Amino acid sequence: MTTLKRRREFKLVYERGMVLPGRAVVLYALRRQGAGRRFGFVVGRKVGKAVRRNRVRRLLKEICRTRESMFPGGYDYVIVARAGACGRAFGELLAELDQLLGRMAAGRADR
Repeated sequence: MTTLKRRREFKLVYERGMVLPGRAVVLYALRRQGAGRRFGFVVGRKVGKAVRRNRVRRLLKEICRTRESMFPGGYDYVIVARAGACGRAFGELLAELDQLLGRMAAGRADR
């Protein structure tokens, strides 16, 4: 799994990508050249203290690592955790991301 590292990569996805809001996470996706997928993860302080933020980030990274094939290729993805993501289990976050990807495939994004 390849990750986004630089601020300008995140900024590009935020500004030009499509937005798919959910209850626990917000998914940003930007089509790019190439067939691979790149992921970025943002977990702010509203989610909780460092231990909780890191747990949520690890869960999101594990979902993307193990279920990478459910994400269409040729996109950069930024997954932003909301405060509601803190108490969610792996399966709940997986189901929400699956639902957001379904909306993306149907063309029902906010941008």
